[in-house]
Amino acid sequence: MAAASPDLKKLTTLNVSVVRWDDSKQWSKALTDFIPELIRHRYNEFRPDDYLWAEFEDFLMCRLKYNPRKEIVVFCPYSSDSKEKRKREVTDQRVWIDILNDITKNVIVVSEYGQLCFTVLPQKNAKQTTSTSPNAVENWQRVAPPISDEWIHIDLPLFKGPPPPPPNSRRAVIEIQEYDDYSDEDRGAIDGLYKFVYHGEDSGDSSDETLVSDSESTYSGYDDPVLVPTPASSEEGDSRSTRGTPSARGTPSARGTPSARGQPLPRPTTARGTHPNTRGTRGGVCGSRGTKTPLPSRGNTPTTKPPSSTTTTPISSTKARKPTITKPLSTTRSTPTPPPAAAAAPPSPAVNSIPAATYLNLVDLVAADYHTASTSDSDYGALDLGTTVDAYVGSYNAGDSEAEWARCLEFFRVNAGEYRKREALARVPMKKLPGMVVGLFDYQLMGVFKLAGFGLMDVAGGLVCDEQGLGKTQEMYGVVAFAHALRKCRAEVKAAWRAVVVPGGPKPKGCPSRHNAPGAVGARACPFDERYGFQCYCYSELTRELADRLPEGPNVVVAPARSCASMVRDAKTKLDTKVFKIRGFYEGGDKEDKLTPAEVKALRAAITGTNGDHKYQAGSGQSDYIIVVSPEFIPRLNGLFSIDVPGAKSKKSALLPGMILMDEFHEYAIAKEGEASRIVAWLQHLKKCCLDSQRPTPLMYFVSGTPIGETPADIRPTISLLEKEAWKDKAHSLSGATVTSFDELVDTFDRLTGIQAGGEALATSDIIDYRRRLDRVLKHTMVRRLGTDQFQGRNLTDIGPLKVNITDHNLPFPLTDSMQALANSTRELAVAAAAKQGIPLPRFLRSKAGEGLFLKLRLASTFPGIAAPNASDFTFTASEVHTHLTASKGDVTKTPYHTHIPAWSAASPKLETLSQTISTMLADKTPIPGSHSTLKKLCIFTPLEAEAVLLQSYLLLKRSHPAFRGLKPTLLHSTLTQTERQRVLDNFLTEGHAPPNVLVAPLALAGTGLNLQRARYSTVTGPAWTKRENQQAYYRIHRVGQRQETRLALLTARWNPAERVVLGGYEGRGVEGDGLGKEVWEVGNWFCCGGEGERGGLVERHQAAA
Repeated sequence: MAAASPDLKKLTTLNVSVVRWDDSKQWSKALTDFIPELIRHRYNEFRPDDYLWAEFEDFLMCRLKYNPRKEIVVFCPYSSDSKEKRKREVTDQRVWIDILNDITKNVIVVSEYGQLCFTVLPQKNAKQTTSTSPNAVENWQRVAPPISDEWIHIDLPLFKGPPPPPPNSRRAVIEIQEYDDYSDEDRGAIDGLYKFVYHGEDSGDSSDETLVSDSESTYSGYDDPVLVPTPASSEEGDSRSTRGTPSARGTPSARGTPSARGQPLPRPTTARGTHPNTRGTRGGVCGSRGTKTPLPSRGNTPTTKPPSSTTTTPISSTKARKPTITKPLSTTRSTPTPPPAAAAAPPSPAVNSIPAATYLNLVDLVAADYHTASTSDSDYGALDLGTTVDAYVGSYNAGDSEAEWARCLEFFRVNAGEYRKREALARVPMKKLPGMVVGLFDYQLMGVFKLAGFGLMDVAGGLVCDEQGLGKTQEMYGVVAFAHALRKCRAEVKAAWRAVVVPGGPKPKGCPSRHNAPGAVGARACPFDERYGFQCYCYSELTRELADRLPEGPNVVVAPARSCASMVRDAKTKLDTKVFKIRGFYEGGDKEDKLTPAEVKALRAAITGTNGDHKYQAGSGQSDYIIVVSPEFIPRLNGLFSIDVPGAKSKKSALLPGMILMDEFHEYAIAKEGEASRIVAWLQHLKKCCLDSQRPTPLMYFVSGTPIGETPADIRPTISLLEKEAWKDKAHSLSGATVTSFDELVDTFDRLTGIQAGGEALATSDIIDYRRRLDRVLKHTMVRRLGTDQFQGRNLTDIGPLKVNITDHNLPFPLTDSMQALANSTRELAVAAAAKQGIPLPRFLRSKAGEGLFLKLRLASTFPGIAAPNASDFTFTASEVHTHLTASKGDVTKTPYHTHIPAWSAASPKLETLSQTISTMLADKTPIPGSHSTLKKLCIFTPLEAEAVLLQSYLLLKRSHPAFRGLKPTLLHSTLTQTERQRVLDNFLTEGHAPPNVLVAPLALAGTGLNLQRARYSTVTGPAWTKRENQQAYYRIHRVGQRQETRLALLTARWNPAERVVLGGYEGRGVEGDGLGKEVWEVGNWFCCGGEGERGGLVERHQAAA
């Protein structure tokens, strides 16, 4: 067989884009979708007359409400602009074929992977018709075009009548009847479920072919009948080769006559759409549900002739759903068959008695066919610590032992019996510390006690790393309030001790007089214990040790810019504003929250000394202030506190905090360049100033739910800041946590993970040794509880572990070639880049540079059209996206990407799954506890910002579909100021019909630090570079305070080489071989999760939207 012409191949790359004249609705669809299924899946080449106008016209009626009586279709070869004069009206198959022929001959110039633009316009002098009366609907069959006997007649309303049927035909009618008997689980899912019932009208001659329906249809929006050829008329010969084996190809015969080419499509299907619980099979020819049968060959098929009969076989109403429609169909004949004189008795409904040779599947595969495999991960955060070395961090210092908890209750003066009675009913806040207006849960109170106790082991601060949703921020407030109360208690007791009280004389005015005397032995209580909420300084040795180690100075909270505004509001809600003065210093802060000049002056530390030897001393009472600042504004804050110092060459910053809390520190204290490095340098400067001044160093608390991202080296800056000279003593409990020892631990981690990346298994002893050394550091510096942990016999949360539904998607076959070309070009770039850096390719692919190189290939998992050559003008890098968003002032519809969205999103399985999730969310009317509204919200997180921008454009176009009119997406992107970002989030979290109900955001902006419990649904569109980033995104809604059962989803596409590399990193697997192997870069669906019993769960069939 001769190779396919390049011009003919070009047709297979084109997309059809159609726009309506009145409402600007636009739909895009691959041109190959208008080829009949039997031809599309059996042949390797397609001629212009294989692309059927009838299919295209059906598509227009279904999707754009095209009415051929009042509207026309115009082909716009060079654009759909209304001023374009070079247009051609398309009226029938002949004009349609002429256009496609002109394209193949380059008479009409269209580039590969281009768009064929059509516009639906009103006919001139078209009369307005009134709505159809019920009587007309009832009698519509009487005025329908004549039906030939050789055609199957499908009664579907609102369809244009087809061309006249060919001669020598026989009549076979399929009606649609209401299907009333279906399971309870299906009720409410669809309106108007139908079944096919066959009514045969035949003479004595008939074949043994059997007509089968494998699904029920929910469509009812058509006008006139559709004529579908029987196998006899569609089995005309063709000289092209089939995709089957030689034995299945049949005997080639002459192609049909030209007059036959314009006849209605020889498609094997009639019903558009399938019942949700029905699974079809590819190719359109099947027997019972899910069972493939061979395609008919294009030669003559021997047949037998069963007796003449008329049958009506109802579809079974059982749950198995195997609707069967049987009727012997005749082969070709020379004369029309007259109707039978009388109806024969119906045969037995047992169809097995009929020798079936061919079956027709009555399911219309509207768009690209693909599979998905879904599996539910009941604990997405769980890892196997015995087989791999990774960045996973377990629980530390939970304080769950009876002895530890008894000491905590005794110190905070809580009656153990009362606590147990209260907890037996429900977990409620149990202790409100002075300066707080909300109480702490038991495990939070234990966390405050543990963090304070670190100071007794020469740790000035610590890491607060409870998993997302456990209330780290509230625990932070508890640490601030506890330290403030300790300072106040110490000051009052010392004032009382300084007062000279003469026995029998008057008591000093204003001073407490009932504290225990200094050095009192055996004292176990104080009348002021209740006032402070813990054991008083006057008798408790533990309180004295804790209070005497506290430095003076204001409290500074460093938080990402996006979180500062919400943190100020949250602090004012949970802390007593009569005790604490809460101020903000960040972009867009409220005027009332800013520091006044008088406050700045009062908070400045005293700086003394000359000749470069300066001493710093903070004033008392400064701990009443809490200053919330973003990392970017720390230099400005230091400048605000700068003063002239005698003998100094420049001004010195007089800001000397007593406590510094670094919220989400992994975002700015881990990086080694830019603003982050200046922040670490600032902290080192404060530490040095205090050591030179012989005063306690500021307490530094590093707060994050993900303290270690990719390597333990991420917390090296925090270890160096917490380290004290005493740690270098080998007898000290933290001798293994010095910077030198920690660097050795990091080297061990790098060596072991390098072995894993090479595909080798690690020795269990090496894994245990690494974990033991890491524990020696973290058990004295970190408080961390997991959401799945228990405290005193109760689960920490009611929400339970992360339950994520992971859906793996196949790639539709027509997209394979372009996607493989993109993978090959990515490989060439990766090889060149790795060679330039002088590192092996597998290591390069795991690096940050490799992450950037994979950008376009990862993006194509959601928007497969990006793999086409016409998308090569875009790089989709962060800088390009930022430039376009800035130029368009954040309006994605005005970016250069927007016009390409229909082509890039065509036949995307991920977008179809996402559309189903949105439909479910919009239809979800279950009550929300504590809310009068039942409207649900969805968070969509993307690994790439470019994907978020494209997805926002897609959703805005999606709103034009009637089923998605309730969709109201909003986008969080990098060009927004902090004030604008907060406004976007506030609008999204507002209840009601008007606010947005879908938040689209890249993980970098919304993956951490936000409380989005108002949303019930959350989808991550692809695996992030690390699994921890996915978990962070889910914890935005799956956290304490969530009142709904969350629906979490992760979309994957293992056919994509980039996603396989990312997912392999989750499991500790390396890149195969040298990274140049065929399987590493191959685009193939066999990498995807398979069928039942295979990894990934049961494979399900879906139809992508047209």
